[in-house]
Amino acid sequence: EDGRVALRKIVKSVFSKNDKDVIDCLMKNHKTAGDYLIDLEKDALMIYLGRFKKEEFDWMNAEHYNQLQSYIPKLRFIKPGDDSYAIQRFCHISSSYGWITLETSKNLESLGKKYCYHIDKESLLDFWMENEEDRSNLSV
Repeated sequence: EDGRVALRKIVKSVFSKNDKDVIDCLMKNHKTAGDYLIDLEKDALMIYLGRFKKEEFDWMNAEHYNQLQSYIPKLRFIKPGDDSYAIQRFCHISSSYGWITLETSKNLESLGKKYCYHIDKESLLDFWMENEEDRSNLSV
C-alpha cells in the first residue's frame, strides 16, 4: 500500500486460486477500474485499487509510472462460514469505522458482479451494512 517492499511467508488462504481467478476475470472486464491488485491473505481475498490509471500517464515510461503508483484496499471477501462468502468495504464513519459487511452469499461470482462494478465509483458508498437501513445520507 505504501510502496515499501515487504517479504512474507506464503500463507495458506481460505480462498482457492479458482476464487481469485473468478474475481480477477470480473475485474479484467471492468473497463473503468484501471490498475488493481488482488491478494490472497490468510482470511481474506483483497482487492486493491491503484490511485492512478495508466492511461493518464501514457507519456511516462512504465518504470516511472510504477514508482508513482500506490494501491489502496477497496473491497475484500471473507468466508464467514464453510460454504458462504461475504463482501466488505471499508467505512470511515467513526461510529462504524472498519470493514463492514455489505452482503453474504453462497455465490462468490454473483457478489463480485454486483459490487466490483462500483469499486472505482462513488456509488460504492451507497451500499451499507448487511441487514441495516441505508445510511448513505450521513455526513462524515
